Amino acid sequence: MTDHPSHTVSNALIDYRLQIAERLNGNRDKILNRAGVRFVEINDLSGGISLEKERRLWRAMKEETAREDIGLQCGLHFPVHSMGMIGYVMMNASSMKKAMEHFCRFQKMVGDSMGMRLEEKHHYTTCHIDLWSPWHDELRYTTDLFIAATLSWIRTNSSSQPSPLRVGFHFRRPANMEDYIKVFHPAQVEFSCDTSFLIYESTDLDAPIISSNRELFGYFYNQLETLYDEYEGKNTVRWKVKQLILEQMLGEPPEVEKIASQLLMSVRSLQKTLKAENTSFRELLQEVRKEVACDHLEKGELLVSEIAYLLGFSDVAVFSRNFKKWTGVSATDWKSLGKDSS
Repeated sequence: MTDHPSHTVSNALIDYRLQIAERLNGNRDKILNRAGVRFVEINDLSGGISLEKERRLWRAMKEETAREDIGLQCGLHFPVHSMGMIGYVMMNASSMKKAMEHFCRFQKMVGDSMGMRLEEKHHYTTCHIDLWSPWHDELRYTTDLFIAATLSWIRTNSSSQPSPLRVGFHFRRPANMEDYIKVFHPAQVEFSCDTSFLIYESTDLDAPIISSNRELFGYFYNQLETLYDEYEGKNTVRWKVKQLILEQMLGEPPEVEKIASQLLMSVRSLQKTLKAENTSFRELLQEVRKEVACDHLEKGELLVSEIAYLLGFSDVAVFSRNFKKWTGVSATDWKSLGKDSS
């Protein structure tokens, strides 16, 4: 299994980790330089970075802070609001278990290197942390963060402040166990498990969340569903192909081979995936051409011949025939309609 180029980690979470590293005497600029990550790549908190860059940042943070427990520290101080609307939904859910169920549904919006899965059996609830990407040593720190953040959030937001009965980690036992014993006491801590996990008594997770608000929950949940629908739309291969075509439409339409290569897919695999999404590369190319043409004609800043060249048509007549097929009117008429409506 190899990293997929669409796999990302939220910049808001990266920014939070850097803040914790700074508290531990790390220097943000040095960490970014050491990791080879530019400030502009993480400046937009609504965006994300690749898993490869996340790994480089973990290495740099560990080296700059000289802390092997950097992942645990990030988890223990994790502010749920750094997950944006997901955090607000969790804070206003009716119970711990409901909050975690909501997180499981929407969690891919903040990162997809690993994720949580709940399993209830014989009065116990196991919070599994499943690996969604290839294992690399630096994912140990992401796992530490995930497990410690779950523990900390449940303790902080429940009146009973429950502790897990057992905590397990997928990776091998570290040389120094003291950090894990201190953080997870009195739970039994295990290593080299099939998955990473925390096990609670189910009744502990049925406890209400301190200061939750039903009205706020309804408001935030509706907002989150809207954001998730947008995220799902942008997470399709169809959307990614359209974006790549749009970026490379400069006088010559990009070839399907180039787009497939950029998505780390074979042409056959790309075509099969697009067919499953009820479209094709040719259809998407024509969609982009139509959208760009309509936009430029409405703005009125370019001649029809210039738009035709921009979209890869060597003959204006061919562009004009295609445009009328797309819209039912000529390019000249569309341009006039744009002027009339402005």
